[in-house]
Amino acid sequence: METISINIEDFNRTADLFVKAADTCKAHEANVEAATSELIESWKGDSKNEFQYKYSEVKKGMYNYDSMLREISKELKAIAGSFEKVDSDIERSIKNS
Repeated sequence: METISINIEDFNRTADLFVKAADTCKAHEANVEAATSELIESWKGDSKNEFQYKYSEVKKGMYNYDSMLREISKELKAIAGSFEKVDSDIERSIKNS
């Protein structure tokens, strides 16, 4: 049987990285939104409406990454918590034997 070694701190560090990535993603979303709004305001011509329509469709998918990254972080923290609990339960069981 192989031994599985899990470092709970790795889970927590990785979860924190996902939160940082979500924050970065949110900042990029704001930059894209500002640049796009500026472009649309200065745009003249018939293609502007087509661009706005397509951009609104693309935007729906583009703005989901922040919440997905935060959800992954939350799940990693939950996994770390589960491993900590199991480890504590095993330790307590061994001490009480």
